[in-house]
Amino acid sequence: MTDCFGDGALLFEFARRSQLGEFDSCVSDAPSYDACTTRARATNICPDCCIPMEIQGDEYVCGQCRRIAAHAECHITSESHCPSGGKDAKHYGSSDPLRDKCASIYDMLIAQREEYTARLASERGIAYKPGSILFGCAPELAHLVPSTEALMNTATRYIEIQRRATASGTSFVKCGGVKNEVIALLLHLECSKNGSQRSKREIAEMIGLSTDGFSRGQTLLMIQSAAGNFDMEAEETMRENMILSTFNKTIGAYLDAKINAPLRASARDHGEPEPEPGLYYELLCARYMQIMRALIRYAVRHHICPQSQPQTKMVGIIWFITCAMNYRTTIEEDGIDVAACGIKRCTFVKFARAIKKNARLRKIVYEYMPHLKGHMDRIAL
Repeated sequence: MTDCFGDGALLFEFARRSQLGEFDSCVSDAPSYDACTTRARATNICPDCCIPMEIQGDEYVCGQCRRIAAHAECHITSESHCPSGGKDAKHYGSSDPLRDKCASIYDMLIAQREEYTARLASERGIAYKPGSILFGCAPELAHLVPSTEALMNTATRYIEIQRRATASGTSFVKCGGVKNEVIALLLHLECSKNGSQRSKREIAEMIGLSTDGFSRGQTLLMIQSAAGNFDMEAEETMRENMILSTFNKTIGAYLDAKINAPLRASARDHGEPEPEPGLYYELLCARYMQIMRALIRYAVRHHICPQSQPQTKMVGIIWFITCAMNYRTTIEEDGIDVAACGIKRCTFVKFARAIKKNARLRKIVYEYMPHLKGHMDRIAL
């Protein structure tokens, strides 16, 4: 069987577990296992089928071979029992319950991402090997879901807040739908930090929330921030990360393909070093991002389209610029992929139309794109 589970991913997972202290009490007594069994010890992977097992009550159950292993919210071995009964699987946990809970949250997020990735693959007609996203073997899908590092940091951050809240005597949610909203918002913030912004709707679908607003989760995090248990990123910093991520996935990628890619290809053909991005490209990108910042800032300050989330407004601006400049969309070859932002057209087009209709927003556009004066009505959105 071809082994697509790279050593780097396995070592990363082992490092995470070691950092949580899950091998402290058993690493010296650990027997030698084959590759798949070792992976099963690292996460909730079935050692026989090499696919993630489902969590059912306090047990892991493989959906393919129906193997059952005890779930201690932290660590399982290869010893298990069959569905008809038998000896319970051995498991090891750390002496710190919060460490075990951190591993449990991480495993939950990994399982939810696995299910979400399989669903995305099915919708897009992409062949997907179960469990491969965890080990970096699904590049065509990896850009559509949060990274493993983001999931690990989210679980760690949640436990850090809970630890500080407990020490300071501040009440903090520990279960239920509100807890999932907190985790979802932490994941949203984590993705925005590293430039791989995921929309709230995408994260809500992955985690299985009934709403993508995270309002209750945000309220709780603001309470923890006020108590000094959580450092809520400045709104402007988070917004800037979202603008950069949204732009790079859409107009930025389009302009790079149209302007820089031919220059890189020419340099390769002549055996020359890869050139830096062209000045024209940099000027266009800077101008468009200035428009995005100005429109978003004004719309938020003056409550224009208040029902639209910040990223929805950003994609709406991207769509407005795309239509105003007659750039190609994904319907045509090498077009701008607005769908990559995970927001439906009927949602983001509302803000694009607001730009066209609102006199103050139009004035901002004219400052950066004066050639549109007198031609705004001709822009088909």
